[in-house]
Amino acid sequence: MRRRLQIRGVGYIKLWRALLDSPIWPELVKGDRVGVFVTLLLAANWKDQQEFVNGKVITVPRGSFLSSQREIAEYLNVPRQRIRSTIDLLEIDPGNGPFLTQKSTHGQTLFTICNYELYQSDESEARPGLHPDFHPGSHPASNPTLYNKIKEDKEGNQKSKTTPSKAKKKPPKKENKQAIEVLQAYHSSYQRRFGKKPYIDWKGKDRAIAVKLIENEDAEEIKALAAKYPLLDDDFCAEQGHPFALFPSKINKIRAGVVFRRNTIGSTLRDDGTY
Repeated sequence: MRRRLQIRGVGYIKLWRALLDSPIWPELVKGDRVGVFVTLLLAANWKDQQEFVNGKVITVPRGSFLSSQREIAEYLNVPRQRIRSTIDLLEIDPGNGPFLTQKSTHGQTLFTICNYELYQSDESEARPGLHPDFHPGSHPASNPTLYNKIKEDKEGNQKSKTTPSKAKKKPPKKENKQAIEVLQAYHSSYQRRFGKKPYIDWKGKDRAIAVKLIENEDAEEIKALAAKYPLLDDDFCAEQGHPFALFPSKINKIRAGVVFRRNTIGSTLRDDGTY
């Protein structure tokens, strides 16, 4: 028997105004995905729940829920593609963690709202105002350097007091070189497929993403995957223009060997990321 998405009709959720300053908010609005976003928040358990799934009783923790993209699409009566593109967007890690994660368990998908406790607990009523750099997956408490002292003025307006941040340590020269090679592999493949150069922030965000990836992964493998990324046949990536910022969220899909498109000049991409 197929499951149906269940949202219990009691209680409420908190929706922080600082969402308006999130880098993903314009994309949610532009793609008419706000309704999906709010539904995911509403669907999350407000407390641990025991559920009977495929003959077993499992505990679904607070901030999570069991469902599937198909069930959510049917519940909202919207195309499944809109659910998929919204979840892809919410899984992006802009540096402080994604808003949402999903994983398969007991034949279902477990959706988890990251940092649910920080924003939905009763204690969060007293939390200080959020910095403009806030995004759904982060919280001021996670950045003690920036948010050193926080207080409220007598009129009730919330202010944050910041201390000068220490200079960031530059990555080793080897990591810098490998990161540039990853970006170059992406650049070359993108240009071959689309016949134009991609926008790359060589010294800023994109290089930082590449450095972070090679810190935890084999640099040569990341380079090869970056070369395959522009060829990925993915609707959401195509809609966004295959920006490098989406690459980390697509690595597993590329590794799984999903459908790839041939580049525009017809040459074949080898496993090592070269033509």
